[in-house]
Amino acid sequence: MKKSILEVILNKCKRTLKSHPEYENFPHWTFLVQDNQIVSQGLNRKHEPSLSLGYHNCKDKSFIPKWHSEPDSIKRCVRILNNFSAINVRLNRQGQMKMSMPCKTCRRILSTLNCKKVYFTTEFGWQSLTLRNGY
Repeated sequence: MKKSILEVILNKCKRTLKSHPEYENFPHWTFLVQDNQIVSQGLNRKHEPSLSLGYHNCKDKSFIPKWHSEPDSIKRCVRILNNFSAINVRLNRQGQMKMSMPCKTCRRILSTLNCKKVYFTTEFGWQSLTLRNGY
């Protein structure tokens, strides 16, 4: 992944941080990148996702999952995805990077769609994760 794409994405997230629907909680962004171009972006929000996505598999019956940024970016993508990467960003209210590694369900969804690699923020900088079939 070109470092310049990561910098562009991080700057875009910082510029739009205060307007993020989850600004008061845990703002996450996911960008889909194919052929070194951003082809889609998504946000997390309080909206409850479809049961078919698999976020409801919690033993605590009072748990209500929220819409994650990964399926939102996929839903908003108008291209056919093939051999793409995902870039996840999470910022605190001060604009500092926080851990944004995708959850197990999001890794499964991305892997099923042939996402090869996920780049994500941590408190210490960028990390990456190579996805295999099944996650």
